[in-house]
Amino acid sequence: MPINRKYNLSLLLQTLREELRSKHNYKVLFEYVMLAGVNDSLEDARRLIDLVQGIPCKVNLISFNPHCGSQFKPTSEEKIIEFRNILAEAGCIVFLRPSRGDDQMAACGQLGKPGQVQAPLLQVPAKFQSALT
Repeated sequence: MPINRKYNLSLLLQTLREELRSKHNYKVLFEYVMLAGVNDSLEDARRLIDLVQGIPCKVNLISFNPHCGSQFKPTSEEKIIEFRNILAEAGCIVFLRPSRGDDQMAACGQLGKPGQVQAPLLQVPAKFQSALT
């Protein structure tokens, strides 16, 4: 998301570590959409472990729902399980979110009729252009 380019991720993660150090009842939920060949390697799993180190959290692995408006592909179920196992072995609390509704074009970002032509890939809105620089 373009807005994420505006804020320093390292600063955000360090702030979470500091602020939640003494708050034992709080956990951050990190949502991680699995994209085949983009962010689903075992090295990506190890980088994610490093990113969340010291933050009380849960990681929700989400299978990408493919549609004709996107060039991304979903990660295979076997690879998602392998990714999850790497995180769990490192002590992360990790969940797999099952895909629902994609067979009816009702999954997140896909509302429409099966077979219906989807909108073309979106352009970054002008009001977010400054976040890209």
